[in-house]
Amino acid sequence: MRKIQFMTMIVLLSSFTMQRTPTPAGIRLIGKHRYTLLDSTGFPLYSINKLVQGEKIARPQTVYYFSVDAQSPLQELTLHNLETAFAANSRFRYALEAQFHSDKALTAYDPYLKMYKVEYLFQQANH
Repeated sequence: MRKIQFMTMIVLLSSFTMQRTPTPAGIRLIGKHRYTLLDSTGFPLYSINKLVQGEKIARPQTVYYFSVDAQSPLQELTLHNLETAFAANSRFRYALEAQFHSDKALTAYDPYLKMYKVEYLFQQANH
């Protein structure tokens, strides 16, 4: 009798621990990686802290990603990837070329507007 109770308890505990916890708002899970949603004004903009290989050693660094919409696959935030993803939006592509001269500049944040500049350009190109 005790053996049956013990086995029942193990089954209950294992089914309890196997339940998925809900993903917090602002987090996108892909595999075992958790991407933080930074902005979704025009298109979802994400970041994740990763070890990035330098010349000699790997260092922790924030890497930025975007997707065309919430269901689309993530792409690294680069000028080339943005221009390719939004190729049909010529106003946005021309604004990117005029405003940003490097991939690193794409992460610029405007504290007065409380949004990323790339999101602002996208919003302006669609109005």
